[in-house]
Amino acid sequence: MVLVCWSHLGAWIWFHMPLFIFLSGSFVRPFSRQLLIKTFVTLVMPLVFFIFILFPMSIILAFGWSENPLLHQEPTYESSVWDVLTGCGPGWYIWFLRCLIIWRVVSMFTCQLPKSLQISLAVTSACVGIYLPAPWNPQDVGIFAIQRALCLFPIFVMGQHVDFGRFLQAIPGASKASDPCVLVTWTLILSLIYMENTPEWRMVTFGTFDVIATKPIPFLRYPSVPSCPDDYYFMWARLFACLGYRVLCMFLFLLFGVPREKTWFTQSGSRTIYAYLLHYPFVLLINKALCWFANHHGLQLFGSSKSMEYFHFMRLAFFLTCYFVLVVYGLTSQPVVALFGPLIEPTWIQRIFQRQDSQSSPKEVG
Repeated sequence: MVLVCWSHLGAWIWFHMPLFIFLSGSFVRPFSRQLLIKTFVTLVMPLVFFIFILFPMSIILAFGWSENPLLHQEPTYESSVWDVLTGCGPGWYIWFLRCLIIWRVVSMFTCQLPKSLQISLAVTSACVGIYLPAPWNPQDVGIFAIQRALCLFPIFVMGQHVDFGRFLQAIPGASKASDPCVLVTWTLILSLIYMENTPEWRMVTFGTFDVIATKPIPFLRYPSVPSCPDDYYFMWARLFACLGYRVLCMFLFLLFGVPREKTWFTQSGSRTIYAYLLHYPFVLLINKALCWFANHHGLQLFGSSKSMEYFHFMRLAFFLTCYFVLVVYGLTSQPVVALFGPLIEPTWIQRIFQRQDSQSSPKEVG
């Protein structure tokens, strides 16, 4: 969740989304009425509350009443309530929740199919998503973020079938958050993020691993290569190469960068939806602070020598990581859960359904 907040300052990190998708896939269960109700309560209702309450509140806090907070048109350009309900926003960072609804509902029915057929469907969906007709708005990713749902479905299916527990048993890793292995892994991951945003990286990799961006500007970057017009037809290869690289980063992080024993933030980790839906004003706050420092104190990240550039980046990365750890920990604390719980985790709706079920069930005659 810290990396999610990180990424919303810029397109610096991407493996965290396959990580979320992979972990979400491990919770798939066969269809049942109770599971469908639970999906509605834990995913659909938080999305509705976010659209009509939480997002307008954050826009008002950030920009005041100068514009319609529900139809805040930057950067996804919702021009009507219908666009807000069916697009990938409001705000470009809510697409994951929309995709998760699609994946959960579809997987309720496909998880009982033969494994080979499930994998084939996942690969086919990714290829279909790549070649969907481009909309007039390059920041659009389809109704209910369907392009992302299709392209990233293989990662979700992977989460259903990869027994990650065996990896944890076979490969030794950090047991505590203070383990040096965690620090080394985080340093390596942040160094990779720095490398991926340098021109040299794109020259060496030919842009293969840049084919997917977190922000919809656009989601799939079709490279314009006049000398090779047929490159477009090999976008499927670029996509799977990119996903493969991100999966390697994901496993590196999970195996060596995450402590395996209970820690002071374990409880927060079970409440990440609160941080996901509430963190955006804090991203705007730190973004304005960094802009102010850049304008008044000459804060620069790029432009100096490569060694100093890397040093400045890592220093900023350390500061931002600490900042977002505090933000996520605060947004998943008990007072925030008590305040926003009825909106973000409306379990009271599930209890209503359960009460109706108990009243409608036939009573036994003694």
